[in-house]
Amino acid sequence: MRQDATKNIIKQCGRYYLCKMYNGVRHKVDLCTQNKRQAEVQARIEWATILEQERGGEGIVKKRTAKKIPTYKEIETAYLAAGTGPLPASRKSNLRELRKIGREVLGITDKEVETKSIDEIIGRDTLSKWIKMRKDIPPPLSKVELADRKPHEMSSPGNLTPLDQNRVLTTIEGYVKHARGVFAEATMDKNYGCHRDFQITHLEAFMTYPLPKYEARVYSPPSKEEIQCVLDGLPKLEQESPAVYIAIMLGIGCGLRRGEIMHARWDMIKWVDPEDGTTDKIPVLHLGATHQWRGTKGKKERRGEIPSSVYQKLIEHKDNDEFLVPNKRGKNATLRRAKKQARFKGRTKNRGLIPVAKNETTPTSYRTSTSGTYGVACDCGKWLVSVGWKRSQKLHEMRKYFGAIVVTSTGNMFAAKELLGHADIRTTQASYTGLIERVKHSGSVDAVLKQSPRKEIEARNRKARKRAA
Repeated sequence: MRQDATKNIIKQCGRYYLCKMYNGVRHKVDLCTQNKRQAEVQARIEWATILEQERGGEGIVKKRTAKKIPTYKEIETAYLAAGTGPLPASRKSNLRELRKIGREVLGITDKEVETKSIDEIIGRDTLSKWIKMRKDIPPPLSKVELADRKPHEMSSPGNLTPLDQNRVLTTIEGYVKHARGVFAEATMDKNYGCHRDFQITHLEAFMTYPLPKYEARVYSPPSKEEIQCVLDGLPKLEQESPAVYIAIMLGIGCGLRRGEIMHARWDMIKWVDPEDGTTDKIPVLHLGATHQWRGTKGKKERRGEIPSSVYQKLIEHKDNDEFLVPNKRGKNATLRRAKKQARFKGRTKNRGLIPVAKNETTPTSYRTSTSGTYGVACDCGKWLVSVGWKRSQKLHEMRKYFGAIVVTSTGNMFAAKELLGHADIRTTQASYTGLIERVKHSGSVDAVLKQSPRKEIEARNRKARKRAA
């Protein structure tokens, strides 16, 4: 076995593992990531731990005679301090859902949950009791949804409408999946898992309990009237708030997520030759992890063509050489926002903000505020509501509408998956299969992935012109 951490990394089923030989046995450590750069960093940490254990004579597999039954607080501390695993925000989310399940089943407060044994929180009948309690509680509704619902469409405790019942079951599945993430396979590894010293009696029952089935939500794209109200308000928005205008355009025209919109940079745009053989090069946005940004959701790199109309607007409203979205908030920046931003001058290398003297002011800019990405999304949501948008999702709905356009215009579900940056084709199918009939593609999946939606649209237009002639 080569004595180098990065050279002993293997990839299986999309995940990276560190291999090490000890006493003639090949051990494999899950690095809990699909990103090669993160895997190399984590492998060096794990490698140093392994070598230290070998020098101390402990070996990779430590012999332990008895394991203790931990409290929830001990589980939480070990999970947050683990060297491998999801991001800190995801860990806190998983712990929050596990705490919520224990609190509602036992009928106690959050502080009392911390002192309870983990066997009491995830007992044999914990999930069955909790699901039975949650199934009868109506889901929370936004003000817009409450205003649109008629009296006979309202749910009451124990008497839920089919729509709300399906919504509740979907929420239950999300909560349970997050809670189970605390006890994932990597955390329970007998060699390096953060819970390896603990004995959890009813873990298997908690991890394998069947969840209630529900009907998958079928995406319904906005109507012509809904989209028209957005398009009619764009000219005025362009004058008042260029940053919000560019964010909306990147959502509709490129299908970017909220974080991708805010972190997209000018150096990510590459000029490539078009597939139809024309001489003019086209701008393509290459989204991927950099030293300044951890990357897209799921760490999946992707390329997407920027429409000419969107690129022209990007050039018109460019106010910095780094980000595509302008920094200035525009005319809609309120005095309260200005005062809030005046307390901060910029971000530190790690976290937090550098405070500024009270008598010093800064321009109303998104990236000098405490909100950052959320500030853009919040302003986009407020503007959409002001023009008559009634859907619960705001900026993200622009991305979903882009996906609907790609699927309905090309009939290529694999192309939509690549353009939207979905890690699994099932995610795309769950949202957009209802929009089109199943299209039979010839050839392999790799051949289908190489097809460009733009090329297919032009081919269809050529056929239509020939028929008309």
